[in-house]
Amino acid sequence: MVIEKNVKYLHDRVKMTGFGEIYEAEIRENIGKGMDSFTINIKRDFGDQDTRDTTESILHFNKGKEGWYHFNSYDTRIINRPDDIAASTWESVNIDHKFKKNTYTLKEMYNLKLGGSVEKEITYLKKNSATGEESEVSFTGFKKGDHRELSKYKSYPKKNFSWPLMEKQLRDSHAIKMLKDPQLADGLIRSMKKGNVQRVTLKNGETEIVRWIAVDAEFKKIGIYDTNPRVYISNQEKEAKKLEAAARQNAAEKEKIELGLSPLPNPNVEPEANKETKVVQLYPDGPPVGIEPPKNGQPVADVNQTDIVTGEKKGSTSRKAADKVARPVKQLSNKGVKSNKTTPAKNKKAAHKV
Repeated sequence: MVIEKNVKYLHDRVKMTGFGEIYEAEIRENIGKGMDSFTINIKRDFGDQDTRDTTESILHFNKGKEGWYHFNSYDTRIINRPDDIAASTWESVNIDHKFKKNTYTLKEMYNLKLGGSVEKEITYLKKNSATGEESEVSFTGFKKGDHRELSKYKSYPKKNFSWPLMEKQLRDSHAIKMLKDPQLADGLIRSMKKGNVQRVTLKNGETEIVRWIAVDAEFKKIGIYDTNPRVYISNQEKEAKKLEAAARQNAAEKEKIELGLSPLPNPNVEPEANKETKVVQLYPDGPPVGIEPPKNGQPVADVNQTDIVTGEKKGSTSRKAADKVARPVKQLSNKGVKSNKTTPAKNKKAAHKV
């Protein structure tokens, strides 16, 4: 009788964590062996017609001092995405026996490992420093998988994420067809809070288009995508697509040449991209005394270029061009200090006296 109670307890916990209810016989068999601990390996599929993923999980059970077995933790990964480090790496999840809702389900972990945002209500005990008494404290926030540190997840509290406002805007939207039905709208919101990507139909006048939407807690928005962002493309497939695109482009260029729509490349002519721009400096041997060179020592533009404002050659050494590029250096003197230099007017007057 005690064994059956333990089996039912473990079966319920496994089911609540998202692994289904077909492992009762396996749990009973392992408990009957009387071992201190045992594991159960489980594979489950997730996704839709666009993407299909397989998760592999190892459930850990341990015997307590009272002889009762507990479901303590599970490790999980996605096995069909070898090029996705975050998805394919094993991740350990502890089972919270006191606050059961704190535990992340398998589907929530699947969404987190694919970069999704999952809403979670977390409850913990907070100790009063004055009285020493503990009280339960709860907060609701979104978690999003951080691919830079696979064992950690960023937290975005509701008050900072402004989800209630975004949910209201989503429900008030007239573009998504299914939101017109209250029950369908509730189902859509619940699914998005669990980190799922939802396929929706948007209506713009008489036109209907299919899009995918998902909560993005990091950027505080509801993302809208032209294609399902969860579709997996391996590095090999990406490289094959690049090669295929390059081959199509080369074939198109070859066809243009054969049809005479594109000139044949002349091997004796240097490509324009390799030609150096000839630049002429206004003062190749340095500026005259009292003339400031162009800023940063930059040369005047190519002589073959024409200023679209003045109509003059940019490389011209005309008076107007020289005035623009080269300016007299300002003479600086401290106030109150007599300068040894005389102005041209004073020199003229002094010469008259002589």
